[in-house]
Amino acid sequence: MDTTIQLLPLQHHFDSFFDLMKEINIIENKERIETLDGLNELVDIPDYAFEQVKFPDGKFYLLPIKRDYARLYRGEQKEFPSSKPTIYREGISELNFIISQIKLFEFEQMLNQHPVVKILKKQHHFFIDTHGLAQHYGFKTDLMDFSSNPLVAGFFATCHRNSKTKKYEPYNETFKQKGVIYILLTNFFSVNATTSCFPIRWGNEINPIGLQPFKRPGLQKAFSLKLSEKHDLRNYPGIFKYTFDYDSNDAQYFFNFFEQGKKVWINDDFSALANLIDNNDHYTYNSFHRAVVQLGIAKSRIKVIKTVLRSKGIMFRERIEYFPPKVYCKILEKWDNSDRDDFFKAIFKRRKFSEKNGWEECLSIDDIDEIDMLRIFQPNDKSN
Repeated sequence: MDTTIQLLPLQHHFDSFFDLMKEINIIENKERIETLDGLNELVDIPDYAFEQVKFPDGKFYLLPIKRDYARLYRGEQKEFPSSKPTIYREGISELNFIISQIKLFEFEQMLNQHPVVKILKKQHHFFIDTHGLAQHYGFKTDLMDFSSNPLVAGFFATCHRNSKTKKYEPYNETFKQKGVIYILLTNFFSVNATTSCFPIRWGNEINPIGLQPFKRPGLQKAFSLKLSEKHDLRNYPGIFKYTFDYDSNDAQYFFNFFEQGKKVWINDDFSALANLIDNNDHYTYNSFHRAVVQLGIAKSRIKVIKTVLRSKGIMFRERIEYFPPKVYCKILEKWDNSDRDDFFKAIFKRRKFSEKNGWEECLSIDDIDEIDMLRIFQPNDKSN
């Protein structure tokens, strides 16, 4: 049986995104092992669905359901001179870099106070990607967004966010534009690269953000790639660039397909909290000290930096309470009445089959690797 896998498209420029998509579909369909073609899933899998997988660190990651994660996709609206994380764009100064790191640590502290985050981490041991969430809620980070769904990349390559309305709009010029799709071949990041469904061990360069307590990353089937200041997607190992022509009709297709952007980008209750931190002028001492330690700032300079920050109106406190008792109880009440059921309805588990034991639940990455994608899905029981 031939199970050879073609990992990438054969050409680098396409007349349209849909021509590129045809080749991607051919590649992904080739990866279905012939003996599994007759295997039927017992339940319908909705578009907004994630599988619960236990990683070596003991935490459960909630990954967007897909046959494998050998390729991840990122769309950009045109060929830029460089493609770097937001923290490294526009020659950021040292002081602004420090401020950005303070905001990231403050965002993490706010998350750790959130009642739903506490429940998911402590009771269910779900992985909450604070860094990835920060990226998706507008903070400057060293991460680049990718998706397991190439259509999501197509949306972001043909639609842009209006900074005034804070909504996405389709490209509407009369002339054609040349969009870019970056394909991240995840096998490049594994010493023992395989073609199994988890070809890498996450946690270094690449992380699945997956299903989180707040919907935006899940809608985008989000993953993140961490880059250093010297790195650029245009010449980074494991990254392959493809261009395609598109016009306003193509952009309108994606705009409509994702319901005017609502299926990939929403301004939820959490957006307001994130904006509060990003635009605040008060942070905790803990966030400040974590930032200067991480950046390796010499002790002799810390007092001077703090003074400069204060001169710019940035002040520090011992603690900031982001969820006063009434707000805390209101969030919990909403979680109990509706949000909890919506969250767990999106989670599925995978099963494997053997002659000896019949169908068994897959608990870990190794379980899934060993069965080479023999799978069946079962809705998650939140009582487990």
